[in-house]
Amino acid sequence: MKVLIVTLDLNGPGGVAHYYKAVKPHLPNYVNFLFIGKRYKSWNLPSCFRLIFDIFNFLFSVNKYDLIHLNPSLKTDCFFRDLIFIIIAKFFKKQVIVFFRGWDISFEEKVDKKFKNLFRTVYCKVDSIIVLADHFFKKVRSWGYSGPIYCETTTVDERLLKSFNRDEIKTNKKIIKILFLSRIEKAKGIYEIIDAARRLNHYPLKFIIGGDGSEMKDLQKYLNKHPCNNVNLTGYLKGDHKINSYLDSDLFLFPSYHAEGMPNSILEAMAFGLPIITCCTGGIADFFADEKMGYIIRPKSVDDIVNKLKLILANPEVLSTMSVYNLNYARNRFYSGVVANRLLSIYENTNKKV
Repeated sequence: MKVLIVTLDLNGPGGVAHYYKAVKPHLPNYVNFLFIGKRYKSWNLPSCFRLIFDIFNFLFSVNKYDLIHLNPSLKTDCFFRDLIFIIIAKFFKKQVIVFFRGWDISFEEKVDKKFKNLFRTVYCKVDSIIVLADHFFKKVRSWGYSGPIYCETTTVDERLLKSFNRDEIKTNKKIIKILFLSRIEKAKGIYEIIDAARRLNHYPLKFIIGGDGSEMKDLQKYLNKHPCNNVNLTGYLKGDHKINSYLDSDLFLFPSYHAEGMPNSILEAMAFGLPIITCCTGGIADFFADEKMGYIIRPKSVDDIVNKLKLILANPEVLSTMSVYNLNYARNRFYSGVVANRLLSIYENTNKKV
């Protein structure tokens, strides 16, 4: 069996590139990659010509492989682009796996209203589908897909953890450090964090906000208008700076009310032994154990953030218990070697259908 993974350039940002950079070292040599979309660290074409180039490149590659693994998001451009790849692969009688990496709720509604027949005509012909949340599983079934659907996770790159030992970390219980690490976007709950920090300004808490995004300038204006001395904006973090932010923190706060698939940052935080405070959205709802891994809060609820942090301040020993639980859970479920083995099992199960 020879497998071709069709995906975005691994030099780029985002969850898809992160996933395949992490699992690639664990994949055998019969699995190869074909990159589509924007190229990083190399030449680039305008988007319309780039699509044409990608289609022709795929045409010249597809017949060398037995199984084609596509990685679209459920949104307009990806849906129709990968529809073309499915048609080509099936013309050459290849097996196809579709892994829906992102999921746009507004486009989901368009599929329900306009594109359900198109989904059934093309996407329902693939051999297996992978999703990141039970809601996505149920929706794909409702659109008529009757083949195998696998509910998977994203991953934690084990190389981040090569010198990590949580037992060696001396947590400063006098000040609890709370980390947010993600894109700075309104739907990530970033303003709820600031408002909670303002209300907790005189408590022994420090909020570290790492990341960059479209909301950064407005967030800085908001902080200038509503200053609080317990918030530190670090900007985008990567490499050792990113690792150190996990090591230096006691708790991970992710109040996103966006329809998350499976946020890498939560998985990484768990792997570094951080308890989590988060909303129950997307794939988070499928695995998160409230009061064991941390605490579930309601979307857009500043009160919930404040109340959960006060609860932790009153019972700081729960952080240690949650830390151990999250370490073990992440090691058994999210490490890149474990995730790569599950992916290979999906390939094998799909190949057995021949």
